[in-house]
Amino acid sequence: MADGIKVGRPGDIPFQLVQELVDDVVTVSEDELSSALLLCLERAKMVVEPAGASPVAALLSDPGAFGGPVV
Repeated sequence: MADGIKVGRPGDIPFQLVQELVDDVVTVSEDELSSALLLCLERAKMVVEPAGASPVAALLSDPGAFGGPVV
């Protein structure tokens, strides 16, 4: 569903930045992504692309796993 963020191998420069700046990578299922899209639409009245809903899906899948601040 979120094909834009599904990459086989990131480029050298983005990979280097991710190594330096990202603490953790979380994956979500298609069902979790669908639920996040629906939540954004119904509650926030926002139509977002699936890649944009992926952080919402991660938060919904395990809310206790994230301490603030969350970006």
